[in-house]
Amino acid sequence: MTTQNQHAFEHWNDLVQAVCSRLVTRRPGKDKPFFGNFQVHDFGGLDIADIRTNADLVRCEHGSLTRGDDRFYFLVMQRQGTMAIRTDREQFILRPGDLALLDSAQPYEMRSPDIINQLSVHLDRQAFDQHVPFYANRFGKLEHKDFHGQLLQSLLRQLSVMPPQSYATLAPQHGTSLQNTLITLLAPLLKSGSPLSKHDLRSLAERMIEQNLHEPLSPQELASRLKISVRQLHRQFEQGDETLQRYTLRRRLERCADELSAPDKRETPAAHIASQWGFSDSAYFSRAFKKLFGLPPAAYRARSKDS
Repeated sequence: MTTQNQHAFEHWNDLVQAVCSRLVTRRPGKDKPFFGNFQVHDFGGLDIADIRTNADLVRCEHGSLTRGDDRFYFLVMQRQGTMAIRTDREQFILRPGDLALLDSAQPYEMRSPDIINQLSVHLDRQAFDQHVPFYANRFGKLEHKDFHGQLLQSLLRQLSVMPPQSYATLAPQHGTSLQNTLITLLAPLLKSGSPLSKHDLRSLAERMIEQNLHEPLSPQELASRLKISVRQLHRQFEQGDETLQRYTLRRRLERCADELSAPDKRETPAAHIASQWGFSDSAYFSRAFKKLFGLPPAAYRARSKDS
């Protein structure tokens, strides 16, 4: 690889990792110079990316919602070339005109034998989850033959030909309005599972709690995202040994305990760790921690060092 080509490849990696730090690119074979162009345009606060590359592999490594580094769902329209996308559960092919929704929290691979061009709209995870049932699939190829799909495809095509300079004067409400429109059109295209059983609801609630431990959801917010009443939500936990509040508190304290005993966190103040998991009152955190683990945070950490 020439020095100039190496610089182009490093610049590409810097651009894509600024959007998602877990994206890893593999350049084409030795006989092909690397080509990559990644431009992100601000549409009233909504990021729209124009992606062109001949990289034969782009891989998104496994992420964690609790780290706060997986902010987006990517709504993709394939404009040029053929792209194979694979997860551990499925594989599908995108050809020009095809649409897909990618979840940045999931690991996946994208492979292509030639130059591809994609339009990618970065939908805010929180806004998306507030309008789409939690059990709807958030990854895969989208059918675009029905009314909603055709409107969605038409809108994305219009965005793809708009000159980027026309975005510059747009106010934030324009980006919010466009995002809400895209989510509204997307929702009917997402595959859903069978009706949820009581066990499924409890599992989904636990998963959503886990994903938001750093900034716990209120019962009202959690119930709203699960599309159930607050009373129904509380019933899922009343059938066990813990209330909803006690379950959430325990999981947050257990995350704190994990970090207090982690070798790479030994110099991190306990108060800082606690604040990362939603505890703003150090005295309350210390009392709750001791009640669960039998030791205050400092003593728990000291014991972990000795073991």
